[in-house]
Parts: sequence; structure tokens; C-alpha cells
Amino acid sequence: MTEEIRMTGASGEPVAVVGMACRFPGADDLDGFWRMLRRGGDAIGPGTGLRDGRRPGGYLRDVELFDAELFGISPHEAALMDPQQRLLLELCWHALEDARIPPTAGGATGVFVGSCSDDYALLSRMSGAVDAYTMTGTARTFLANRLSYFFRFTGPSTVVDTGQSSSLTALDQALGSLRRGECTTAVVAGVQLNLTPTGDRLIEELGAMSPTGRCHTFDARADGIVRGEGAGVLVLKPLEAAVAAGDRVYCTVLATAVNNDGGGPSLTTPTQAAQQNLLAEAYRRAGVDPAGVAYVELHGTGTKAGDPVEARALGGVLGRGRLADRPLLVGSVKTNIGHLEGAAGIAGLIKTAASLFHRELPPTLNHRRPHPDIDLDGLRLRVTTRRRAWPADEGPLVCGVSSFGLGGTNAHAVLGEAPRREAGVAASGAEGTRGEAVLAASREQLPRREAVVAAPGPEATRREAGVAASAAGGTRGEADVAASGAEGTGGEADVAASRAQVSWREAVVAASGAEGTRREAVVAASGAEGARREAAAPASRARVSDEPVPVLLSGHTEAALRDQAARLADRLERHDEADLRDVGLASATTRAALPVRAALIASERAELVTRLRELAGGASADGATILTGRPGAEPTARPADGNEPVTAAATAGAAFVLGKPVDWLAVYGPQARPADLPLYPFQRRPYWLDTATPTGPATDGSAPPWSGDPLDLVLDLTAEILGRAPGTDLDLDATFTDLGLDSRMAVALRTAVARATGRVLPTTLLFDHPTPAALIEALRSDDTKGHEFR
Repeated sequence: MTEEIRMTGASGEPVAVVGMACRFPGADDLDGFWRMLRRGGDAIGPGTGLRDGRRPGGYLRDVELFDAELFGISPHEAALMDPQQRLLLELCWHALEDARIPPTAGGATGVFVGSCSDDYALLSRMSGAVDAYTMTGTARTFLANRLSYFFRFTGPSTVVDTGQSSSLTALDQALGSLRRGECTTAVVAGVQLNLTPTGDRLIEELGAMSPTGRCHTFDARADGIVRGEGAGVLVLKPLEAAVAAGDRVYCTVLATAVNNDGGGPSLTTPTQAAQQNLLAEAYRRAGVDPAGVAYVELHGTGTKAGDPVEARALGGVLGRGRLADRPLLVGSVKTNIGHLEGAAGIAGLIKTAASLFHRELPPTLNHRRPHPDIDLDGLRLRVTTRRRAWPADEGPLVCGVSSFGLGGTNAHAVLGEAPRREAGVAASGAEGTRGEAVLAASREQLPRREAVVAAPGPEATRREAGVAASAAGGTRGEADVAASGAEGTGGEADVAASRAQVSWREAVVAASGAEGTRREAVVAASGAEGARREAAAPASRARVSDEPVPVLLSGHTEAALRDQAARLADRLERHDEADLRDVGLASATTRAALPVRAALIASERAELVTRLRELAGGASADGATILTGRPGAEPTARPADGNEPVTAAATAGAAFVLGKPVDWLAVYGPQARPADLPLYPFQRRPYWLDTATPTGPATDGSAPPWSGDPLDLVLDLTAEILGRAPGTDLDLDATFTDLGLDSRMAVALRTAVARATGRVLPTTLLFDHPTPAALIEALRSDDTKGHEFR
């Protein structure tokens, strides 16, 4: 990276964009969005579904669908939540995964959300469906606060409303917070859903709506905006921290600037002077010569008044000093997906960041002949109407993104390409090294696991699970899977790189610490327990078929686990360059560990794909062994053919399934780098105001009959209060809060248990016994009836 890109100016160190996720019209994820942009896709069309009959615009599909169970939200509360909150929860999860940060990691992360609409609040008031969840479900502040709450982020949590510039202004606030040390990571988001036709009418009355239903940016046919909707989420880190951690960097944010028109012809009329001042300040802060900027993603609404003002401001600052054959390239994503209003800035930024990362500029649509009031040649501007490479330049690429609010608040961001050694690096990490900071992220260990272990054939393979080759410089691998959780205690053995085998039962015992034994890795591999063996060689990245590795999956339901398996199999078949160590490391260190788990042990990609297909189909084929169990409980092993041999890699897989800690860097070796994995497959169901039902169990005496055993009673009542089907499999060791109960639901559960059992129970019942397992055990151990239970 050159010195110019390192210049800090007044704004401080550059910030890296390390994760992105989005849902935009015509694209359900980041990959789909980039494919649509490259081919010049047009996602504008008439309203469908809940927006059937609405005028042409950029609409999202299925905005009523949401995975409430994953986020511990009851169906009733989900129905009263603004779909913008739901959308941000899912996209924040995906953005963290894209950044290779486990969504359960928490920490000093700030949340900055740009939004300028709340149509669902209007619908809620009109429907009369108002109760205790209405405020938290529809107040705009909870767009940010709910993210901080669920993901356990402790940094600032702010919603920004500056109209159409909201999300780029949120980026400005995030940069300031990072540079002041208020947070170490920042989540920046923008969201916009156009759920009622009222917003259409407001813009139409203002005279800004396009009657033709198309956005013609800088074109002679410009006749107004086309509304769009969607959301985007970014994950940001200081560049120095991102590089040190070996993160994949999409681009850098060199500087931002925000100002206001401060007067003018009218409240909603933009001014050229304010926009020029904004641009000059942004590039001053970035320490960048405006004449060296290669591209600007325009606000570009396609309005008769706004486009000429924006063009003249750009020409006055970034067009000066340019040769006629080196104009400033400009474009607008609004021609593809419409004007996303509160999310417009982040949509333009995600497009530009992806363009920098892929080193390609997608085309801007609907431009044939320049607007008569825009002298493109004289201003040294050129609309990018075809897909093309970035202009060749000796220095690093620098570009800008603009977003202007209807009330005069203007925002601009200066972006730079990633450090040269990072730009374009494939997911497998072909260049450079991946840092280990992300790899030490914590995991939530939840119950109900399943392991599918694809055991090697009779010619057993090299043991590598838990080989701490990196810790000893490759000179002596220690059996340090830490699967039993022993803190430096227990027998150790020099791990052989020989073709020793162990039984599945031994692997299970080693992972669970059952029967009081402390085994790290598998000691009695060849029956000569405690025997000295050769030291293991350093881990190699070569794809050797005799070195199996564990690949881990988890989901919050069986269906999610199967979907995960199918998606990973599809990805491996499309990307045959994937190294199993990289895939395994990513599965262990960049994903949340959810209740339903699977560990697949494979030596070759084809073998892993086969096992994934078997798991996706809900069946285990010959040669597979299935383990089920819960933390702290005796595991149940069901060998496929008696006592099938497995490698020590299975020990690490069993440890994951049973919720035991594992040194994953030791398992996969020091050269492994996290690969990109498929994003989590949400299990969505529809939630809307007309599906909201009262919460809590019935008060007419219809509580389940008391059988004397509180297990079914607690589970059935909890499921009923959560609005879930009878017999729903609940995580006994999760807190009632994590299951989705709030304080009002907790009171309802206590009341229902008291009524069913005939006991007088304290108001602090669920505070004293915060999990179903704890409550069940407490009820079982109480011998008194009709007295206060403590």
C-alpha cells in the first residue's frame, strides 16, 4: 500500500470494511447483488404480494418472513415487530459471518443504523394491535438497540435520521466512534421498507415521483425518483487491526464528511455550494487529490433539479485539472434498484466496495443522452454505461460515494482499495497469512448435538486432531485437543503421526471425559497406552488423503442443519480448490455453535461432499457413525457396523458436539486459513399484524394436568407461552431469556406452574432458576406442597 493511501489527514487512520450483507430488489444476498450489477440487471417492477397493485418500484420479496425462533423471539412479539428490525437481525448475522466473526461473539461493537421511515408503526396504529410489545417493536430507536441486545454488543447504539442521507451519515458517526476508541468494531446499517402507499403519495405530491417508473440518472429523460427498498449491513474495523488479524478487506474508508445546505431556494432544493464544500472537505480529510479520484457513486436520483446541481458540484471539485481523455467516471445504483431513501447511501457504498474488491465497474442503466443542463464533457464527467475495468493508474484506487437528504443534510464517503496484498485474495487465502485473533473467538455451548463421523477405511489415517504442532514449532506434537476440558491435568502422550487407529467409543470417552478419565487426544490408539511415539511433523497444506479433518456444522433446528449441509456441498462442488483444512477451520471458528450439531470427518473433498449429501438427506450411509448427547450427560454412540475405527480427528468432532473446548488452531495446523462458507440458512415463517395473538397460557383452568413430574409441565407451558407448537424441542440448558421469554412472559410462566402444581411460588422463581433444567430440578427436589417454594 502506498504512502498516499496511508495519509491520515485530520480524520485519522483508515477503516477497513471486513464484512458485508444485503437484501436488495432482485438480490437476496451480496453475491446475488454483485451478479445482478455485473449483468446490468433491472429490478424495478410492479408491487406484488403485500404490495400488490402498487406503482413500479424496487420491492423486496417476502418481507413478512422471519426466523423468529433463531433469535429467541415469540411468534406474538415477532408479529408486532417492524419487519425492518427483523431484516436487520438477519443481515447483521450474515454480515458477521461474512467478516468471519461468530455471531455469538459479542463485545465492544458499536451499532449505527440509518433509517427514515416506520410504515409498520403506522400500520400498527391503524390496526389497533397495540400491547406491551408495540413500543419495542415499532419505535425507530430499536432498529439499533435490538441488534446491540441480541448480539451482546456493548458499544454505542444509535439510529440516525437525516432523511435520504441517513445511512451514509451513520457511517460518518461510526468512523468517529472507532477513532475515539468507543468501540473496536462497528456495525453500520441502512434499512428501508415501503409498506404502505402513503409514502408513494407523499413523494408524488412533492412532485418528485417519476411518472415513467424508471430512474434516468444524468439523462435527458430524467423525470423523478423511483422508490426502492432493502437493507445493507457493513462490519468495520480500524485498518491496522484488520490487517493484523488477517481479515479479508473489501475496501477502506479513508474519510467521511457531512454538512447541510444551510438555506437556499427552498427547504428541499439542493445547493451547489454546499455540495462542493462537502466534497472539498471529504478529500481534504482523506489527504487525497480530488483530481486523482477514479469514480464517484452518485446520489443520482434522476430528478430534473437535483442531477444538474450534483453534476456541477462534482465538476467544480473533482473535474478540475483532469485531461479530457481521463474524465471522472460516475454511476448510480438507483437505476438498478430504485431510491432506497434511508438505505440509499449504504446501497451505493456496498456497490462501490464490491466494485473495488472485484476491480470492475458495473454499468449504470437508462442513460442515452445527457441532461441538457449537464455538460458532461465540460465538467470532465462520464457516466459508466457499460461494464469495464477500473481506470489504469499507478497509484491505489480512490473513489467516492454521495448521499443527500431531502432536508439538506449531505454526506460523502471517500473509499480506497484494500491493501494490495489483500485486494482480490481468494477465500482460500492464496496470499498472505490469516491472523489468529478471530480464531480465538468464544463459542456458545448449547445442548442437543449430533455428530456424523465419516470414518476412514481400514487402512487408518494420520491422527491430527489436537496435534499442537504450531505450539512446539512442529518439533513435537502434544496431544492437546483439550476436549476433556482438563486445564493442564491428565495424561499426555506424544502423538504419533503413524497410522494408528482408535475405536469410536474411545474417541467419545476422550471427548466427553466420561467415567472420570482425563484423556487428551487418543492415547491408547494402538493398544500400547502410554507408549512413546514419533513426534508429528508440522501440519502441511497439501491435500493428503490420509490426513482426515473434522468439518463442523450446527443449526437451531434439524432442518437448518440439513440446509447447511446441502449448501456446503453445493459450494464445495462449485469451488473445487477449497482445502479441507481451511473449510474445517472456518466451520470451527467463524460460525455460531448452535444446539443441533454435526461433525463430519473426511480426508478428501469428494468424501466430505458425500457425507454432506447424506446428512442433508437425513440419513447416514454405511461407514458413518452417529453420536447424540448433551453436555454433562453420558453420550450415546450408535456405531454403523459395531466398533468402527476412527481417527483422533473424531475426538475433536465429538468434543464440538458435546460442547467441550478444543484448540482448533492445533487441530487444523498453523497454515490453515478460514475459507468462505455458505451463509446461515434462516428457517423463516410469516409474521404480520394479523397473526399476532395474545401471549401466555390460558387462564380458564386448561393448564396441563399435573402428573407429579415437572419435565413435561415446564416444557409444555414454556412452549405455550412462547406461542410454539406442543412438543417443541426446547434447549433445557438455555436461559428462559435466550428462549425468548421476557419479564411479562416469566410472570405468566410462574403463575401457570403455580396453578398447575398447587404450590405457592415466589415471584423470583425464574430469576432463581433461570433455565428449564434448573426449574425442573428445583421442582423435583421440593417435598413440600402448598408452601412457598424457594
